[in-house]
Amino acid sequence: MEQLSLDITGVVRRIDDTEVKSERFQKRDFVLEVADDPKYPQYLLCTCVNKKTDILDGISLGSLLKARINLQGKRKEYKDGIRYFNSLSCWAVDVISHGDGAQATSTQPAPSEDYIQDDIPF
Repeated sequence: MEQLSLDITGVVRRIDDTEVKSERFQKRDFVLEVADDPKYPQYLLCTCVNKKTDILDGISLGSLLKARINLQGKRKEYKDGIRYFNSLSCWAVDVISHGDGAQATSTQPAPSEDYIQDDIPF
């Protein structure tokens, strides 16, 4: 099955601390504001996992980023039915500008083994 990869450019509005879930799994969430239409900005929750959690170190709120993500979906069966979950798993970021306006040129490494407009605001 093909991996669905996207590049999303937006402003960093939140960066969480790294959560250690087990010896083999940790995650770190961040929120990007994407505003193609300033009247209805979109807030996307993205997640970095395991070795990728450190790509957010040194990034400040208000920074403009290009996040490289994989769109992932899961199906889970419960007693009361089936539920579906989506996630935006980030594996690299390019800092376009820092929150203070300084330009940055560094990029993160490539991924390892381990993307109808109307009047409704959603």
